[in-house]
Amino acid sequence: MSKCKIHGKDGYRVYSVVDGERKYFYGYTLKEAEAKQAEFERKLKARINFEWEKATISHMIDEWLSDNKDRWEPSTYEWYVNMSKHIKRDIGSLKLWNVTARQLNNFLKSLAKRNPNTGKPAGKKLVRNIKQILKTSFGWAVANNYLERDPTEALVLPKMSASKPSKNRCLELKEIQWILYTPHKMQIPSVIMLYTGMRPEEVLALKNSDINLEKGVIYVNKAVKYSGNVPYIGETKTGVSRVVVMPPELIEFLKGIGIKSNDK
Repeated sequence: MSKCKIHGKDGYRVYSVVDGERKYFYGYTLKEAEAKQAEFERKLKARINFEWEKATISHMIDEWLSDNKDRWEPSTYEWYVNMSKHIKRDIGSLKLWNVTARQLNNFLKSLAKRNPNTGKPAGKKLVRNIKQILKTSFGWAVANNYLERDPTEALVLPKMSASKPSKNRCLELKEIQWILYTPHKMQIPSVIMLYTGMRPEEVLALKNSDINLEKGVIYVNKAVKYSGNVPYIGETKTGVSRVVVMPPELIEFLKGIGIKSNDK
């Protein structure tokens, strides 16, 4: 311990020896300097990576995305990148080691009241997604010893305004007839979706080999995804294959347009 000057004022400094070198801690009082030293030594004992001492939330998000990029499909990675922009825009400059649960909760509350991208309150789904990304990325940082504690353990969803009634509705009879009896390039996928409830991206990925007219089933095991504007074939939304049973009307429709049966 020794006395020193801090911004022209009397203060104290103490030090710890790390890898043969001294690391100094300063304070206007001896108690303040020793508290900083104790904090450092506790992190050192917990094997926290001190290269992250000055890292920001933006830096953590970027490293988390990079570390997981190869595990995700391109469309999933791009979704995380786009969702993370909300975090980086509003709280990305906060120092990772200093961030508190209160700051993160205030961020979620602010986003719920007003989404800067739209100027309107954010939807519940967006706020939930942002909360989950925060929990996942901070959990990753703790697991990799970049962070000693996880402030997202105290995260709570803010109170949200009541959702507007859904605009979804059932098709009218005349609309169903248009789909069934008006030839157009999207008629086949539209009819399949009408009778099975399959997702558009699943129907567009179907091959003749996925349709078994004899058993009356469709094997759903892939979906059209996008990397930017480039389409590719990936896994289904849930990542799980399933078998969809076709009603007799759909079987007759597909037979009538010359779809060959697959016997697998």
